[in-house]
Amino acid sequence: MRTQVSRQLKLKSHRPNSNASPIPLPPLPIATRKPQTSPSSYEILYQMSPMFPLENSI
Repeated sequence: MRTQVSRQLKLKSHRPNSNASPIPLPPLPIATRKPQTSPSSYEILYQMSPMFPLENSI
């Protein structure tokens, strides 16, 4: 019983990832992930493209 339950949990945990991965993501999420790790790149991106809605993308 425990093995079946663990398998079901694994399937459920993998389902959201499999559903989210096929969606063609634009290169914007990558640019939004970098600012989280380094605030300097976020400031540079904001200065280079002030009209770009970075706050809305995050």
